[in-house]
Amino acid sequence: MGSGRFARVLVTCCALSTHLTPGTLVPLAAVLQIGFRCCGALDYAFKAGIVHRDIKPAHIMIASGTDVKIADFGAALLRKSQAVQTSAMGSPYYMSPEQIEGKTLTLHSDMYSLGVSLYELLTGSRPFTGTTMDELLGKILRDDPAPPSSIRAALPREIARLIPHALAKKPAHRYGD
Repeated sequence: MGSGRFARVLVTCCALSTHLTPGTLVPLAAVLQIGFRCCGALDYAFKAGIVHRDIKPAHIMIASGTDVKIADFGAALLRKSQAVQTSAMGSPYYMSPEQIEGKTLTLHSDMYSLGVSLYELLTGSRPFTGTTMDELLGKILRDDPAPPSSIRAALPREIARLIPHALAKKPAHRYGD
């Protein structure tokens, strides 16, 4: 076991990135549990002064069943740090609009990235793609994603309605703030 506040965690499976194709999608109930647990973990990190800035399926590890561990805090923004940090870090497909624009990042930025990850887990495709970086970033800033139910028709209507909130362009519109 580790010492202090941090204990060594043994991850027994793999990253969620191994479940992003139509033949490997995680069952809906498991996606909901994983999303719920990730929300709790990100909220905990934010209350400790940390914005992850690079939430994506490759950084969400399945520890056991639907227990997850968020990995790779190498790009994390320490909100109380006096060091100069840039907000333009992360994986472009999962970046929030405010991250692309270099604005102040909060929990909502990580929640946006989690929303992109959940969209991908539910549909097997990314909400935004582009042939160039400028095209991709422009779509993230301006476009609405295709409704998840247009890709995976069997998704319950309630779930399909949540995704647009998670991918709202303005942080205050994501979760009713």
